[in-house]
Amino acid sequence: MNSLSDLEANKSLVRRLFEDVIDGGDLNLADQLLRPDYIQHNPSAGQGIEGFKKYFTDLESTKKRMRVSSSFTIQHLMAEADHVVIYGETRMEGRLNLKFEAMDLFRIEEGKIAEHWDVIQGRGLLSSFVLLMTG
Repeated sequence: MNSLSDLEANKSLVRRLFEDVIDGGDLNLADQLLRPDYIQHNPSAGQGIEGFKKYFTDLESTKKRMRVSSSFTIQHLMAEADHVVIYGETRMEGRLNLKFEAMDLFRIEEGKIAEHWDVIQGRGLLSSFVLLMTG
């Protein structure tokens, strides 16, 4: 059973991933937050830390090319045992305006993020944007 302090530490870990790495752009911090054998269940992103970094590097490159900025707002952040759920909204604004909501589930192991699943409302729009990353 996890103590309250363990649950708060797990939530803080996921909050840092979103605020400092994904929204803040500090991809090198991923080395401290993710396990080297990080498992990604989103088919658009690769496995491990390098797959994570490549996905967000490509996304940033596409956003620059498309002249779009983005921001993420956390709506809910909950933890139970070794899992953390975050629900939030991403807004992309510029030449292209998108808004989508996502729920992400993370499994924490030994103080690092070990595994990730997501459900994205508006995934079709996001998938179209991701296709631009390869073009």
